[in-house]
Amino acid sequence: MREVLCFYIPCADRSKAEHLVQVLIQEGLIACGNIIGANSHYIWEGKINEDAESIVIAKTLTYLENELESAIERLHEYDVPCIARWNIRVNDAYFSWMCEVIKS
Repeated sequence: MREVLCFYIPCADRSKAEHLVQVLIQEGLIACGNIIGANSHYIWEGKINEDAESIVIAKTLTYLENELESAIERLHEYDVPCIARWNIRVNDAYFSWMCEVIKS
């Protein structure tokens, strides 16, 4: 098993999430991005809001953590995007594939 990073990034809608994933793949910062629909509840400017969002789950190699965060901040449409991450362990074959498709 090998350790990689999984990023959690809510986006305003599916098209914005798809654009983000495509650019991050093209820039060699992620191997894969999953997009999941969500109903989000949050406080913004003193009001409770409820909106449909699309959540990007992006997988990357640990050495790209800071570069990926900077790219998300540059590309994201929100004033204050959530850029959460956690370490995960993946099987050796998946890790090898990630190393092949992500810039080195």
